Amino acid sequence: MASADWFSLLESADKIALAGTGTRKIHYKFADGREMVEEYNLETGVLTKRAWKKSNILKSSKWDVEVGDALSECPEENIGLTESKDAPFVSHRVTKTKLEWRVRNFKYSSESDYNVSLDQSDKCIIIRTSDKKFYKKIPILDLQRLNLPVTSNSLRHSRSLNTLVIQYEKPPELLAFEKKLATELKNVRVVDDKDMDCRPS
Repeated sequence: MASADWFSLLESADKIALAGTGTRKIHYKFADGREMVEEYNLETGVLTKRAWKKSNILKSSKWDVEVGDALSECPEENIGLTESKDAPFVSHRVTKTKLEWRVRNFKYSSESDYNVSLDQSDKCIIIRTSDKKFYKKIPILDLQRLNLPVTSNSLRHSRSLNTLVIQYEKPPELLAFEKKLATELKNVRVVDDKDMDCRPS
């Protein structure tokens, strides 16, 4: 998807805004039935949450969190097989200048035990361990949507307290896109909380 295509999709969606304490939410409804909710920090303008919900005629589907902490599941939706609470899991956050992923419960302490690399063709981050017990392919969706190349010079990682932190420097094209989108979102109609039928957080 080219930058113009992704912007056009966001621009043409039905949008409403909700201003909260220190945050501003944007609720998108797309022509194909999908929904997206974004939450921005009012002071910094930085995206703090993005969640998607697919169209589902039979029943309401769950929100799939792309940016921010995952949503808690209701007990009745969490019956059956679940992942161990000690298993590694990934969360994604955004800063003004970087894209960041945190892999928690990552118990590999030495860099000789794991490797973090980029897949140029798929625009993904790949994490693999030497014992072959953990492999993760993380799509860099912001670059995929704008069809931007990935560069190894932009990738950094560190580890602390069983958490692997991966950062990717935002390219100028992404920063320009975010600025353009912020201008577009200033014109979105603001509604009251009770009128906004979305609760992804």
